[in-house]
Formats: sequence, structure tokens, C-alpha cells
Amino acid sequence: MKTFIRYLTIIVLLLTLQLLIGCSHSPTGKYVSQKNPSDYLELRDDGTFFLNENSFEHTGKYRIDGKTVTMELRSGAPVRGTLDGKTFTDPDGDKWVKQEKSVARKLPLPVLDDKLRNELLGYLKQNYRTPEDYVLSKFKDHQIVFIGELHRVKHNPELIQRLIPRLYQAGIYNLGIEFGTYRDQSKVDKLINAPVYDEQAVRDIMFDWYIPWGFKEYMDIYRAAWEVNHKLPKEAPHFRVVNLNATMDWSFVKTAADRSNPEVMKKVWPEGESDPFMAGVILKEFGDKGQKALIYSGMHHAFTRYKEAIVDHGKVIGFGEGRMGNLVYKKLGDRVFTICLHYPWPDSNWQDWVYPADGVIDALLYNEPGLRPVGFDLAGTPFGELGGKGSGYEKGYQPFSLKLFADGYIYTKPISQYQGVTADEKFITTSNFNRAVEQLDDPEDRAGMTNINTMIEHIKEDAQELPHRCARFW
Repeated sequence: MKTFIRYLTIIVLLLTLQLLIGCSHSPTGKYVSQKNPSDYLELRDDGTFFLNENSFEHTGKYRIDGKTVTMELRSGAPVRGTLDGKTFTDPDGDKWVKQEKSVARKLPLPVLDDKLRNELLGYLKQNYRTPEDYVLSKFKDHQIVFIGELHRVKHNPELIQRLIPRLYQAGIYNLGIEFGTYRDQSKVDKLINAPVYDEQAVRDIMFDWYIPWGFKEYMDIYRAAWEVNHKLPKEAPHFRVVNLNATMDWSFVKTAADRSNPEVMKKVWPEGESDPFMAGVILKEFGDKGQKALIYSGMHHAFTRYKEAIVDHGKVIGFGEGRMGNLVYKKLGDRVFTICLHYPWPDSNWQDWVYPADGVIDALLYNEPGLRPVGFDLAGTPFGELGGKGSGYEKGYQPFSLKLFADGYIYTKPISQYQGVTADEKFITTSNFNRAVEQLDDPEDRAGMTNINTMIEHIKEDAQELPHRCARFW
């Protein structure tokens, strides 16, 4: 019996060792293309993948059968490759090699010298303001305040919700948002002044703008405005949320090539493209009337003095001046102010993310919970002198500094703590499903949308991708 027990113990130990050895060859991890080192594939523990190839991003689910890896794209089309040890071979025969896991998988933060750290901390301690107080302070000397974001970050629209009652108390009665069509403005006015809040009406307004934007936090901006107006006496001025964007009709895009066809895109944007249209609405609704307004949009739309470099074959050949903020700034000048909400910046190849401002702000505030969240000026401050090496934003600017990029800045929390917004499970219904599929801007995605659940999952994936990508930051 003792011999049998010893024999059984040895067998268990050998099996355990085999299991541990097997675990060390887990297929999950990051695979980098040998053909183009900027391209990479991530196979994740939860059965999802992320592919960055030729500046295009793809997500979906994968499964492994032996050496065959099958990745299901959003369109439903399977892509198969082979995995042999640490090498993934794609359908074209190109090799992607797995990166060795380092002890610290996160992007390193810079080590700040004492002089810079003390200078930055000293400024924040003397000029500390909460994000809400900071935004409101800018209206003292400005008519239009832009606040630009990386989309789908949960705490960004939540900040806007909190700002609405504060704006009203300060005598600022207007919020312009990228996330809705101007043609629906009468519906918005009716919604936020109705005796009872209509959740389905909000869904319909958001659906009429952009199908994959069924996110609760953005829709709750209307609710925050309704709550302010609902408590007001009839004679009091009411708060307005103004949808800024132009109408889109993506049903005209049948192939990927159509997106580069000017004639097709004119049909997609029958009222004109987004930036000049939104600028026109801002000037009509606020600028020409002398009314103050907060404008909430993606950061690239909010650029005012900063002009994006136009790059051809790696060479800067000019600068764009057609963003919403650029056009409004051209008309209103110093009456305009731009605030950037902290987010990871695109790298110099526009294929991955890096820390903004050389990582200095992240290194400074990561261990300073008493100083965050915070809003602060860039022009005339030590923060404005920070750079942006290795980012796409420094192209054409020698040297680049943060004060050229925006006028003000808001830091809420470390990037690693960013959460995605919440998909509304009731956004897609049997009555709007067919139109939802028709209006997806990527024709390849349409084939995979077989029912309501696949469409909701499509919306969820956009939001769930964010924390995955932010996890490697501090």
C-alpha cells in the first residue's frame, strides 16, 4: 500500500509539473508583425482579440483548435491562421512573433527631476481648482468654451452632467454637443422641457445621429438638462442642449472603397461635412447672439489655435484649418477657450497610444490623490511648456509644447483606471434593427449583424475595448 501511495504521489507531481509547464506556453499575449513592427495582434485571456494593422483596429472573439486560430470579425467573417509555438502565421503567410512578457508590462513613466516636480506641484497647489470650478472660471473672460475628449470614457460625460446645474447657476444656459443632429433640435427642446422625461425619445434622438452610440452616459446629458428645467418656474430662462452635428446616411456606402469616393461621401453628408456644419451651428445659435456656451466634443473637433499637420509620405506638407474649433476661433478669436480632457495620445505612426505630454502629468499626479481631479491653465504656466515627443501631435511643430495644443487641461484619474461607457440594452429594437444595420458606417460590419443581440454586442465592444487598451498605462 505504501509503495502504491508513493507511486500515486509521483504521478500527481508529474502531472502537476506538466500542467505548470503547459501554462507557461499560453497562447495569450501580444504578437508583433515581422513585416511591419507597428502592427500587432493581442490574444486575450477572455477569448477576445485586438488587431492593429495598417492603422485599422479590429476586435472580436477567437478560438484555438490545435494549431489553428480562428478569429471572428464583427462582420461575422472568420479569419484563420496557425500558431506554432511563439509564431502566428496569418492567411497571407506573414509571421507575427510573440513578445516576451516583461516583469513590468505597463508603459514606464518618466522620472521627474526635483526642480520640475516642485515647480509643477507648486503651481497646482497655489492654483488648484476642481474640474467643475475650472470650467466655470473660463466663462469670466470667454464666450465659447470647448471641452474635448477621447470618446467613450465614462467619467467624461459624467463630468458634463455635473456641470449642467453649475452652468445654469452661473448664468450660462447653453451646451452644444457633437452627439446629435441639428435637424432634431425641436425634438431636443421638447424633450428637456417636457413635464415627464421620455427615455425612448432620447434613444430615438441618439439613434438618428449615429447607430453605434447607444451609450447611457451620453444620453443622460439630456436627463441632467431636463432635471434643471423641471425645477424652474415658467418665467425663468431654461437650459438648452443644442445638437450640433450634420445628418449622416451611411446606407450609400456599399464597399470600403466608397469611403474614399467624394461623390458617395457627398450623399453620406447631404448637409455638408461635420466640422464646418457644427461650426456654423455654434456661430448661429451662440456666437452671433452673444450667448455663452460650453461645447462638448471629441478633442480633434475642439482644436482652435492648434492646427493638425497634413502628412504625405512621412513629410509635413501643410496644416489643416477646417476643424470646428479652428473655424469658430477664426471668427471669434480670443473669445474662445479650449480645454483638453486628459487621454492617451496617438504615437507618431498613429497606430498605438502613448502618454500625453511625455508622461510628465501622469508621473506627477499618479501619487498625488489630494490634487486630483484638477483643472489648470496651460498658457503662462509650467504645464504649458511640457512636450510631446513620440506623439502624432508634435508633427510639424518644432518644438511642440502643450500650450500650443490647448488653453486648459483637466486631469481626473490615472489612465489605467479609465472605464468605458455603458451600452443601453434597449437601444436596438425589432422596429429599428433593419435601419440600424443599414446605417453602420463600415459595410463589412453589416453582414455579421444577424439579430438584435449581435448589434448590442457590437455597441458594447466599442466601449469595452477602452479599459483593455488603458490597462498598460499607470
